[in-house]
Amino acid sequence: MTDGQVDVEIGFLCHHCGGEVLEGPDDMTDDTDVWCKACGTVFGKWGAVLAKARDAANALVQGRLGEPYEAIPGVKPLRITGE
Repeated sequence: MTDGQVDVEIGFLCHHCGGEVLEGPDDMTDDTDVWCKACGTVFGKWGAVLAKARDAANALVQGRLGEPYEAIPGVKPLRITGE
């Protein structure tokens, strides 16, 4: 971690089998279902999964900084985009 950066790791855990890897088709959009690679349980739509991950990361960063980080100059909420 360097000045002005907070390292954040967000993981996924399948409540059915404990798998930690999401999978989806190569051409995913926000409306595409994503699933557990280990057992096939559907997590939900890619856009919703990304939104939950972004919310979790923002909450984690906010907790580490101990104050609403949106008010700190130059620090913006995380944006997670699909590849």
